[in-house]
Amino acid sequence: MRTWEQCQALATMVKNKLQDVGNKGQICYFLGAGFSKASKYQLPTADGFLSLDMPIYCRDAVNEKHEIGVRARLDLSGLLSRLEARYGDLNSLNLESVMSDLYERSSGLGRAWINRDASFVNELLTPGKSHWSTDQPPPPDGPELSRDYALLLLLICLRLRVVDATNDECLTTRRLLSTVRLRDSIVTLNYDTIIERHLTEQVDGRPEPDERAKELDIYIGPPPSVYDGAASMFGRFQPRGRGFMAKLHGSVDWRSCSNPDCPSYRYIERAERWRRDDLEGAEQLNCVHCGNIPDTVIIPPVSTKSFERFPKLRLMWLQAYHALRIARRWVFMGVSLAPTDMHLRSLLRAASEEWLGAEVPGVDQICIVNKDDSACSKVARRITECLPPQVQAVPGGSQPRIATFASIDDYLAEAERVDSTRPA
Repeated sequence: MRTWEQCQALATMVKNKLQDVGNKGQICYFLGAGFSKASKYQLPTADGFLSLDMPIYCRDAVNEKHEIGVRARLDLSGLLSRLEARYGDLNSLNLESVMSDLYERSSGLGRAWINRDASFVNELLTPGKSHWSTDQPPPPDGPELSRDYALLLLLICLRLRVVDATNDECLTTRRLLSTVRLRDSIVTLNYDTIIERHLTEQVDGRPEPDERAKELDIYIGPPPSVYDGAASMFGRFQPRGRGFMAKLHGSVDWRSCSNPDCPSYRYIERAERWRRDDLEGAEQLNCVHCGNIPDTVIIPPVSTKSFERFPKLRLMWLQAYHALRIARRWVFMGVSLAPTDMHLRSLLRAASEEWLGAEVPGVDQICIVNKDDSACSKVARRITECLPPQVQAVPGGSQPRIATFASIDDYLAEAERVDSTRPA
């Protein structure tokens, strides 16, 4: 394996300088938690997400939106107390690590040793003897872990939906989207809805979702052929005239029926799609086919993605693959590219392998936008390691150039200069 110094020698790195992608060139924006952290809403990243002082979203009895402290919800504050007892100081915890552990122990491989026959276990204990210290609870069983995992998903939703408690716009997000053309794609690992909130166009004086946001609603739901046979089951998913918006890890406003026997079980719908603001706050969404309360579609960062449970996510990853393979510029904004996310690394490797053929010209520039130069260098190293060896071995000058930007403002200032003449 090449060392970082060797990778640096192969890839020409520049700071704060973009290459023009041409009139027809496409850009793929890849947004991570660092982007949402740098937004007006200052949403937390995985490190430091869990806190007893966090604000959460709520609606009151007359359906007005508010922001309250998590301590006001006894179920969620109780969850945080249990997580601290189980994993340690909340301030030192990583949300994704906690999510992964709860998921694996309640729904994944861990069920093999967590779900046990309590009556059989009790027969093995010595009567009258204390087997657990008074300050340490016994290990939780499967149902308790499943409950805490469901509560953790709820906590994530309410924490990230604080952006819905205000009508304020984020000027940084608005600036970014003003540089994005319809043929460009936006791929995000975030659960929040900051992009959808700003990805709008004016129709009769009202903000309406732009074409990518509208198509997202169609892609995550069932094809028309499932219920009425009105359309083909198959389609092409290469972004040509219009780019994609893909959310690879789900979204706080995505719901799916929780009943495995329901025809809607494998499909997703945006919860607010049909909801009017004049509905009462106590209004509960239920599946129209079976009446069940829906699940939230948030995917834990585990080694096995929930493609069987949510097959539509496979389509999201397919769209991201095509967007990356034909883009002339990659922009990674606030993405850490953790070594444990093998799915994302494999996606980048697969997309860049296409550059070796004659059909796809390949990316001209890879942009790393992060909080400082050190973070940029770390992500640049990780991305370079994802490129196939044949791409890394291309002589300097032909090698995709890596440009680093130590802030979103630095990138936007350069994008507004270079991309302002790109046709819509």
